[in-house]
Formats: sequence, C-alpha cells, structure tokens
Amino acid sequence: MNSLYDINREIYEALEASVDPETGEIGEAGLATLDGLQMERTVKVMHLVNYYNNMGSMIEAGRRELGRLQANVDRVARNQARLKNYVENNVQPGEQIRDPETDRLLISWRKSESTEITDEDAALAYCMEHYQAAVDVTPRLKKTELKKPLQDGIGIPGVKLVKKNNIQIK
Repeated sequence: MNSLYDINREIYEALEASVDPETGEIGEAGLATLDGLQMERTVKVMHLVNYYNNMGSMIEAGRRELGRLQANVDRVARNQARLKNYVENNVQPGEQIRDPETDRLLISWRKSESTEITDEDAALAYCMEHYQAAVDVTPRLKKTELKKPLQDGIGIPGVKLVKKNNIQIK
C-alpha cells in the first residue's frame, strides 16, 4: 500500500478490492463493506479523508505527468512539422523520391484543395445571410452571467438558484 497518508488497511483493502477493472471506479460493494467495518466513526472518517487526500495527491501527480507528456508530444509534433516543411522546401513540387536500396516511394504528391478565409468579417456577414450552414453558432447559457439577475430577483424561465452545502475535505 503506497500512500502519502496513514490509511487503515481494512479500509484500503475494502475500497481497492471493489474497484471495477473496466472503469477503475470504486464499486458499491466497497462502500457497503465500509459500512460494515467495526471501528469508531471518527477513526473511520479520518482514514477515509486520508484515502481521499491520497487520491488528490495521485491526481495532482498524474496531471503533472500528463502536462509533461503533452509538452513532449507538442515538441515532437512541432519538430515533425518543421522537418516536413524543410523537406517540402527542398524538393521540387511533383518530384517523386525513392529509396535507392528498396525502390520504396519516400515522397509523392497529391492534389488537394483547401478553403482560406481572407476577410472573416465580410465572409461571416455574407454567410449569415446566404449560407448559414457555413456559420458555426452554438448558443450556450453562461451560468455565472445568469446568477446576478437571479440574485437581484429577476425571474428567468428555466433557471433557478439552488442553495447548497459543499463538503470541504482537508
């Protein structure tokens, strides 16, 4: 049991044994086992908080590692694009290059067509009137913007303020 925090072995084993191998989530069986453990409630809660905090540490470490890996992926992708650009600038358009040993085609060309927007404002105005399918508009409600009028007593259909108590685990 690798943990930054002191976690009771029974609690640890109950939770770990109930983890669904497909989703990685703690199952109901583990939570039911917790209910059946015979120990003082305060001690049980203390160890559960330690387990929770250990998970937080694992999440933080995982996010740091993901950030490091993503930075590495981004760096390699930039280098790959840079090399492709270099090769493209040093080969005649349409020229085919073959490996002299295997005769395998290394570089070939294909024709393509892409759309380049040169004046977004003009294109947007025209498309809003003539080609609305070309305009990506996804209206979404901004909860933070809705909160103030609701607090001021303005009723908005389909929206309400909900009072909550959120647990703070330290």
